[in-house]
Amino acid sequence: MAVATDDPDNGVSREGVINRKSATLNEISDLARGGRAVMLIRFPSRDSTHLEQLQKHHLALADYKPITVRTCVSLRNIVGRKFPRIRWFTLINPSIEMRKSICKFATQLSSIADANAIVDAPCFNHLADA
Repeated sequence: MAVATDDPDNGVSREGVINRKSATLNEISDLARGGRAVMLIRFPSRDSTHLEQLQKHHLALADYKPITVRTCVSLRNIVGRKFPRIRWFTLINPSIEMRKSICKFATQLSSIADANAIVDAPCFNHLADA
């Protein structure tokens, strides 16, 4: 059983990369064993579009029925210029109540000035329960 020895605060490692600040898919699998819900954070990169990254992220986690809330909060620097802080929070193995809570959170966050949240829950028909 693989165990994350540090606090993996940079989401999922890229394939073939082991980093103490991110979790491998094997570690995530161990954490999610038995249907346990697990929350992951992701900081999207500039290497590809956010949509491409989100699709790849959800595909890697497809067995866990992921739901992601993509957040963007604009902050101001010392001279008053706005800059975005983008974070994605993905819940795997979520219950119906957890899914409802994520949607409620996104609605509440979006009601705050200079904040936005979008919920993405892919449909994996080919992975539907029998």
